[in-house]
Amino acid sequence: QENGRLLPLVLKLGVATSRPSLPANESYGDHPDRYLLRLFQDLLYGSSDEEGRPLISFAQAVHALNKLDLGHDGRALLTGREDGAMVLVSYHELKQVLERSFGEIAAAAEQ
Repeated sequence: QENGRLLPLVLKLGVATSRPSLPANESYGDHPDRYLLRLFQDLLYGSSDEEGRPLISFAQAVHALNKLDLGHDGRALLTGREDGAMVLVSYHELKQVLERSFGEIAAAAEQ
């Protein structure tokens, strides 16, 4: 049952963050919404320990995805690997950003 909810979420996240542009929006990939989603992907897949070793925690990823799916009011601390930025954002806000970003792509696909 959980896979039925989380797989579409993971696919939407991948689609929304991997597209650099749209026909009517050349700067689609550079929008702050996509930056937040890429930071969230880093939280899911790019965690490291204090010594820089990769952390692989499927339980942590599933927990975060469940919060995203529910639009939970809890907050996630997102950090940028390249720029060191730190952003505190609610899962509710992230879900809105994901739906908006994916909706832009879906609308472009139907034109």
